[in-house]
This record gives sequence, structure tokens and C-alpha cells, in this order.
Amino acid sequence: MNQIAVIGLGVMGKAIAQNMMNHGFRVAGYNRTYAVTETMQGKENFIGYKELKDAIESLEKPRKIFMMVPAGPVVDAMIDQLEPFVEAGDIVMDAGNSYFEDDARRGKRLEKLGVHYLAVGVSGGEMGALHGPSIMPSGSKEAYDQVAFILETIAAQKDGEPCCTYIGPEGSGHYVKMVHNGIEYADMQLIVEAYIAMKAAGMSNQSISDVLESWNQGPLESYLLSITIKILREKDPDTQKDLVDLIVDASSNKGTGKWTSQCALVQDINVSLIHGAYMARLTSNDEELRHRFPKVQSHIELDTEQLRQAYFLARVVAYEQGFRLYSDASKRYGWDLNLSKIASIFRAGCIIQANLLEYIRDTFGRLGPDASLFDDFEEMAIAHLPALKTIVTTGLLHDISMPLFTAALTYIIPMQQVALGANLIQAQRDFFGAHTFKRVDKEGVFHHHWE
Repeated sequence: MNQIAVIGLGVMGKAIAQNMMNHGFRVAGYNRTYAVTETMQGKENFIGYKELKDAIESLEKPRKIFMMVPAGPVVDAMIDQLEPFVEAGDIVMDAGNSYFEDDARRGKRLEKLGVHYLAVGVSGGEMGALHGPSIMPSGSKEAYDQVAFILETIAAQKDGEPCCTYIGPEGSGHYVKMVHNGIEYADMQLIVEAYIAMKAAGMSNQSISDVLESWNQGPLESYLLSITIKILREKDPDTQKDLVDLIVDASSNKGTGKWTSQCALVQDINVSLIHGAYMARLTSNDEELRHRFPKVQSHIELDTEQLRQAYFLARVVAYEQGFRLYSDASKRYGWDLNLSKIASIFRAGCIIQANLLEYIRDTFGRLGPDASLFDDFEEMAIAHLPALKTIVTTGLLHDISMPLFTAALTYIIPMQQVALGANLIQAQRDFFGAHTFKRVDKEGVFHHHWE
């Protein structure tokens, strides 16, 4: 009998199935297009099936079903197809990038059949899925305990610990993955802005990669910096030009950054860097608007050590904003998220894996879920703030697009101000809408007749 079925054998599904097979798990494979399944036939520990019914019936009980299909209607359609073949006690896992609010509906639907539903966040891309991703399972703890031996085995390992932990109730795993992707958007855009600044200083791609390589150690070491270094050094096999220079200047997205921004608005949490990163991608695709403005060629003098300090501080702000979302969601939705463990499973396997997460894990481990990263990084923030100001003002004065470095600065500066002018806003609101205000010199809520 097979131990687990992998439904959906696209890039990620195929890689995760191979990961399971490499660890000795017997995998039943099914893909809507059988030709895809056939490419894996004959591999050790794998049997592919043309019919979904046959794949499910080949499993030992309770049956474990791992769906790796596109988020949205495809997930619901797959559950429709599974319903006739599953029975009480079976476990269905959705490991795609589903929106967390959809999980409760799907869980209740399967619960009527006595079937467990686990919402499983998976990060790491194709190589992570193959060699060990970060895995964020949520839903029934009883069900997780029955699949933990598989998920924790195939997950990335860091210091002898699996980068997989039970996150919490239904939906929390996909939420954690969603915010992970929001942080990912922000860090990618920050690296891009550093790249643009160095380009404006006349540096070649090779020189920029050398600078990034010098940064990629200690607290700044990260997967995203590592791949950026390789990208900048890659040559196009046909032209021998730098491949990155031949790629169209427009970036796409699959929606998780957008969802993170939307959730932040619902939760009233400032995620200006995550939101700005999503907006930057939209702007890159707005060809009509971009063509309306005359182009400028910027030339600047640049201190790459100042740029490194500015990047370090801005990256901490991005992580701070993401983990503030986690802290709020934990209370808002009753999930009781362990932020230290979340940081721990992000240390390897996932796209945002970085040495910074060691510090973040320690911060939340010592200070609890209501901690701020600036509890530990305040001195660094104060020391690096002049560099961030210099980089932002240089960019503004020379027409260099640096929305996230700017957002990081405008996130920190208000924290240093004695007053932000919000008293005037509240007076305006009271003037036109009788929205009331509080006073600094007496208790209570007041309304003034302004005219």
C-alpha cells in the first residue's frame, strides 16, 4: 500500500513527491493530465495513476492526501472530485498558496464527512520542495500528529531541527505563509533598490555582485542575496551578455503580497514596505503611464557601506512589520501563534531564510509574542539611521526610484517625534463630523462647537 498521495504533479508537486520518495515514502501520484504523471512512472517508491479513485484506494488507512494545486477554484474542484472516495478519518492537505479565509469553509465541508483538513503553507520554490522546504501546517492537531512523521522528515533541517512545526488552528498555516511572502516581496524590492542605486553610481553587474557578496555574511546573510549574486553573474548563452540586462523590466505576482496588504488594512497594522513592494510591481507593469514621462539618466556618488547600513535597517523594518501582523493575527483570530517557532522554521528551506531570523527567534523566545524587533535592534537602528537618510535623500535628489528605502525612513522618523499633528486631524474630524476628541489636560471625550 502507498503511504501518501500527491495530487498535482506540476513543478512544486513533482518536486515534493520526489522529496518524499527520496526519503523512502511510498507515493501515489495523480495529475489531471496523465501525460505529466507518466514522466514519473518507473521511479522508485512511486506509482502513478490515471484515475483519482485508484490513487486514493491504493493508500493505507487513514489515507493521507497531499494536494499541490493552484489556489482558488481549482482547490474546490479537487475536493469535489475527492469527496466520493474519502471516508471518515482520512486527511486532506492543501499545500498550495490558498487564501487563509477559504480554509474554514473547506474544513467544515470535509468535517461533515469525518475527514480532516489541514491547511499547509509550503515555502522554498522548486529546489526547496525537492531538497527540504519550510512547512507550515495548520488545522486539527490530531490530524497533524498523524502526518507529522512525513512532513517533518521532508522539511529542511536546521541545527538538527525540522523546519516544520504545527502552526495552529485551521487557516493559520496559510496565513503565516502569506505574510512570509509579503516579507519576501519587501526584501526582494529592497535588494532591487540597492541594485538600482549602484547602477546609478556606474557600477557593473559584476561589481554589484561583489558588493552583495561582501554583505552576504553575518546578520545580512540570506538566500535572496545569494541568488541575486548568482543572477548578476549569469551570462546569456546566446549573446554572452549579462542575462539580467536582457529581461523585460516588469515583474509579476501571484497575489500573496496583495493579500498581505489587504489583511494589514483589516488588522490596522502598518506594513508600508510590504504594501510598497506590491505597488512597485504594479508600477513596473504600467507601460502606458511609464511612457508618458521623459526618462532621466541618474549619476551619483555612492558609499556602499552607507547603502549596506541602510539596507540592514530597512530589512529589519520589513520583518518587524511582518511579525507585527503575526502578533495581531494571533490574538485577533485566537490562533496563539508561537512567533519564535515561526522564525525558527524560516531559518532554512524557505525563500526568506536569513541569519536575521536567528536574532528574531531569540527576541520572541525571550520577550514573547508582543515583542518588537526594535527591543533588540534599537541601537542598530539609531546607528544606521543617518545612512538611511543619506541614501533616501540621494535617491530623491537624483530621481532614483527607492520607494521601500523611503518607506523604511518614514516608518522610523515618526517614532522619534514628540507630536505628529494628529491632534489637528482629530480637530478637523470633530469640526465637520462631530467625531469628538480627547484632551491632554483632563479625562473624558469631548466635542467642541467650532462655529
